[in-house]
Order: sequence, then structure tokens, then C-alpha cells
Amino acid sequence: MRPTDARQDTKSTAERSIFDRVRLDLDNSWVGLHSLGLVSHPRKPWAEIDFVLVGPPGVYCLEVKGQLVSRRDGKWVFTNRYGETSTKDEGPFGQVAGATAALARYLGDRLPTVRASAVGYGVLTPDMRWDLSGPDIEPILVYDSRDDDRPFSEYMTRLVAYWTRRLAEMRRREPIRLASADVDDVVDLLRPDFDGRRSLRAQMGAINSELLRLTREQYRVLDGLADNERAFVRGGAGTGKTLLAIEETKRQAEVGKRTLLTCFNRNLAEFLAAALAAEPLVTVLNLHGLMASVVARAGLDNELPAAAPADLYSVFYPRLCLEALASDPEFRAFDALVVDETQDLLREAYLDVLNGLVEGGLAHGQWRLFFDPRQNLFDGTEPGALHRLADCTPAQFRLTVNCRNTFAIATATSLLTDLPSDETLTVEGPEVGTLWHTTEAEQRTNLRAELQRLLGGGVRRSEIVILSDRSFETGAIGPEISAEFSISERTGPGAGVRFSTIQAFKGLEADAILLLDVVDLVAPGARRNLYVASSRARVFLSVFLDRRTEADYGRLATRLGERLAQLEAPSP
Repeated sequence: MRPTDARQDTKSTAERSIFDRVRLDLDNSWVGLHSLGLVSHPRKPWAEIDFVLVGPPGVYCLEVKGQLVSRRDGKWVFTNRYGETSTKDEGPFGQVAGATAALARYLGDRLPTVRASAVGYGVLTPDMRWDLSGPDIEPILVYDSRDDDRPFSEYMTRLVAYWTRRLAEMRRREPIRLASADVDDVVDLLRPDFDGRRSLRAQMGAINSELLRLTREQYRVLDGLADNERAFVRGGAGTGKTLLAIEETKRQAEVGKRTLLTCFNRNLAEFLAAALAAEPLVTVLNLHGLMASVVARAGLDNELPAAAPADLYSVFYPRLCLEALASDPEFRAFDALVVDETQDLLREAYLDVLNGLVEGGLAHGQWRLFFDPRQNLFDGTEPGALHRLADCTPAQFRLTVNCRNTFAIATATSLLTDLPSDETLTVEGPEVGTLWHTTEAEQRTNLRAELQRLLGGGVRRSEIVILSDRSFETGAIGPEISAEFSISERTGPGAGVRFSTIQAFKGLEADAILLLDVVDLVAPGARRNLYVASSRARVFLSVFLDRRTEADYGRLATRLGERLAQLEAPSP
């Protein structure tokens, strides 16, 4: 079928049904073109043929009518499923006959072989039984409700036999059969821009449509959250934790609860705030930003020592924030607390702040914490913190179904990190690109080619993110490529290709991820980075690997193969 799926603007259920019948019931010697337009019609500025089937027996045009068809006083009356009627001078036989004649002339002028073959037409009314007759109607050419229980190939056999006999009588010789090369020539002439593959943008749209849906597992977790005051939700990258955090925050606000949604990452907090901008009872801030604002509002900034930023936020800001909350007579604790990417905040000092922010504290308040033990990039977990939360008797939920990544991306993440992959939805996608380099100049050449490929396939610049564990200034991109593709750390309307460090992009996602500067596949910190970076991609992932990692990559690929073989091995 060209295209491989029915057009999205096809409203006729009958036409969609025939699309599937043609695709499933005819063998691969046939090519079906759906919705072919004609500008060479002798009586109309524009005409359309619902289906053109091209195969060895010739070229056949099909007109599909999902409406009820009748004829009254010489006029054709069409009645849709809502009982609405329209009247036309021309019936389905006249429509398809005129379009077929125009198409035959178009093909015959360009492909002499087609002039000696069969070109015919048929009328399909799958929702009704055709009982109309007349000199302008040939019942053999009609496919109606009585044909629905038979293979579509039977109707095509009937159609081919009629036109072969009719044309032989008119020409005094049998129409010739089209060779496979002739079929290809006809298809290339009618759809010259079709290369048998969806554009990258079309692939992206189709894949996102499949991925962007809650799984049964996520519905189960949402139901479980409604029945519990406190809950701990664990899940790997792409299992929908952030989506559930947003939905749960909305649900708390809808029942009148002032709700705080917080996380570690500032960029993630900005994304969450935009998603919840319409909720007046919701406050969204990353925890460090929240503590800084509380301390500043209380006028305690001058008590911050001249310490390293890590010490300021892990020790001094939490202490001063608690002091400010305790001394503020206008402060009201939040009715509900939701935390995303909790693994980066599992420190006693941070839990003390969260304890003070929610009504009833952690022990008796209402909270939901979303957690991925594999993503602890910022060394935010202290051993006692998890035990402290466990003592609050939260309900425990686990997410196992990856609904962000395609099978190819989930498999690549498993390879690069030497970790088993979470169960993945059966969403296929493009292969992950593996681009090797020995110098930064070669990596830049690979990067330019990959950006040109994506942009040439219809992917927008704003849908591409380049990730690295190096900064934009010290990374390998270089000013020439940055200018050519408008690469910057800027986001928002008019922004080009975005660059981000892996740490700053944590918790976010993009349709296309280009992961640069991969020079280590072994160190624990490097593997954590690879896990986060590769799992950010929804549809396209390209990994730029230093040749020095080639031996380690081979060992990881072997271990992935062994894991997959164990999964596929029959049970004893």
C-alpha cells in the first residue's frame, strides 16, 4: 500500500475498511495507491480516485461509497449515517468512469505498455446491498455487503475477468499482462515522490502516537494513589513517573488541596511548571530554588557562609529554610506533596525540609514520591533516608513498562549501561545510530551529517537535543556547526537545536537525542550518564563513540546478547 497507512483525514469508515481488505487479501504482486488525485480530468478541475490497484492484470480504479446510494427521478441521492442526504447529477459509475478514462490517457501518453494492457474500474458499496439497475450500471463491477464475507481477491478476479473480456472484444485482442518492472513504472509515475519509506517526521508522529498513552500499569498506580495517603513509586527511565506526577498533582488540586510539586533539577521544574500553569492551587519549584526563595524572603541570606555551592545547598540552605519556616507566622504547610526524581533528594537534610513543607509532616501527611534508583546522578541518596521514608508506612508501587522509548532505544540503553531493560511496549522505531570517531574533527563531521539527515527528513530543529557530559563551551561542537544549525542552550519559541549537559536534562525528553563525547563505557559514573542520556530519546537516538571504547562496546554487546538469549530460552 502506498502510503502504508490510510490517510489520517479519511473519515469514511468504509474506505478505511476497504484499505485493510486490499492490504490483507491481495498478494504482493499488487500495489495499492490510496487517494490518488487527478488534475487532468476533462470535466473537473480536480478529481480523486479512492484506490488505484496496479498489478500484472492491469490498472484498476475503485470508487468507494460508504453512504447509502439510490436514484430518484434521474438524480443520484446519497444518504450518510446521520440520515443527511445530498443529490448529484453524476452517480458512482459516472464518477469512476470519467476518472479512469483520464488516468488511462495520462498513463498511455507516458507508458506505451499500459495502452496495450487493461485499465478498468469498479464501484464499492460495502455498507449496502446494491439492487440498482440500468443501462449505465454493470452489476458485475459492484462490490457490496454480500462480498464482505469473501476474500477481496475474489472481487478482483471478477473485475479482472470482466475488463479482460470487454477490452478484448473492443480491441480484437487480449490485453497484455504487466511485468513487475511495468508495475513499478506505473507506481513511480503516479507517486514519483514515494520511496517505500515514511519520512523521518512521519515516523516520529506515528511512534509518538503509540507511545503517548497510559499503560494499564499506570492506571493501576493512579488508582492505588487515590486509596493511600503516602506512596512510594519506583520505576526506570521512561516508565511514566513524570507523567504520573503531573496527573496526581492535578488530581490533588482538583479536590481543593494546595499541592507542592518539587524535584532536584531546575530545568525539569520549569517543564513541570509549564504543564501545570493552569492550576492555581499548585506550586512548582525545584527544591533548591524553593529553599533559596524562603531564605531570601525571611532576610536570612546574610547568614549563608562563604562555602562551596554543594555545601550551601546540602547543609546551610536546609537549616536556614527550616528556621525561616518556623519563624514565619503566615506560612501554611501544603496539603499534599509530590516529588519527582526523588533519588536526587534522598538526604536527611532535604527530608527535614520536605517534612516541614507538608501538613502533618512526612509521618502523617499526604505525599507521593517518584523514584528511579538507577538515576542517582547527583549522589543524592543517603542510606538512612530510605529507611526514614519506609518508617512512614507508604504504599509501594513499581512501574516496569517503558512507555517513552522504542524497542531499539531501550535495547541500546541496556547495551550501553550493561543493565537489564525494563519491559517495553511493542513500539518499533528507527535503528539507533552508532557513529565512531578517533578525533574531535571527525566527531564534528559525523554530527553535521546526522543533523542534516534529521532536518532533511522533516524533523524540526526544536525537536533535536544534543547531550554531552561536557559543557557547551568546552564540548566538541565548535562555533562553525553551532552557527550553521543554530545550536544553543536556549529554549522556547524560535530556538534552534538545543544543547544541554546530561545532568541538566535529567527528567526531560526529546524526540531526537544526539549523545556526544562518549569516551567511557566502564566507570560507574559514566554508565549512570549513559543511562540517563540514552533513555531521554523518544524516537531517534544517535551515540557518538570514541574508538577507544570499541573493545568495551564489543564486550557489552556480547553480554546483551547473552541476556536476550536467556530471556528467549524455553523454560525447563
